[in-house]
Amino acid sequence: MADSPKRLPYQTDMTDEEWALYQEVFPEHCGYPGLTPVKYSVREILNAIRYKEKTGCQWANLPHDFPPWKHVSRYFYPWKKEGRFERFRQLVVKKTRVAEGRHETPTAGAMDSKSVPIASTKGPRGIDGNKKIKGHKRHILVDVLGLILVVLITPANVADSVAGACLLLTARRLYPTLTLVWADGTYKGKKLDEARAETGIGVEIKEKPEGQRGFVPIRKRWVVERTFGWQMWSRQLSKGYDHTESSLAAWTDIAMSELCLRRLSRRSAAFAS
Repeated sequence: MADSPKRLPYQTDMTDEEWALYQEVFPEHCGYPGLTPVKYSVREILNAIRYKEKTGCQWANLPHDFPPWKHVSRYFYPWKKEGRFERFRQLVVKKTRVAEGRHETPTAGAMDSKSVPIASTKGPRGIDGNKKIKGHKRHILVDVLGLILVVLITPANVADSVAGACLLLTARRLYPTLTLVWADGTYKGKKLDEARAETGIGVEIKEKPEGQRGFVPIRKRWVVERTFGWQMWSRQLSKGYDHTESSLAAWTDIAMSELCLRRLSRRSAAFAS
């Protein structure tokens, strides 16, 4: 395509097929007052954001052959506020499910949380009493393939049952076909029971075998643990580098989208669907 970068490529650069998908949510010239989309293409701005997600570099340390970092960040925050990263993640998750031979909307999933240490002087923080981690919690609900359906960021001291209720309420709005979610023993409580009754989504608790010590992959629920493992491929997600829950959620969306795009690249016909 004519819009391909006029520089040496990075591994994180999108392909022409990926760009065609991005344009459904990030059309060229979706600019803002004070910015110059004619000078710097949306594709190159997204390439810079993808580079930051993968490497975890600071905005000011983006390579100089990308658009200026202040310009890139001034696009990132409005796009985040508009929910574009979330919408793109939802788009590619549906396409990945179809490419894997499943219906685009799920009927079952799993939810869990991960406490992430804080690396910023600002931002959401709390102390997870069980893990002894000061920072935020990344709550996710995934489908049976491990693809993220809903993400919620809270301080680390927020109970899983409270956040789980929010996940169920959001999942019911986005995925009316969802009927069953697997979770661990921390997802019990009044708030969760109320959400189960309101949404009609069943929550099946899957505990590890009695007397078992250490990590044990639990049937059906292990997919969400694997998703947290996938997130460690993203340096941006290794710690809590951002000041707001919405930014932390956006980087989670971006990382999940990149994983889906890698899967779709193995099935090039999926881009044409």
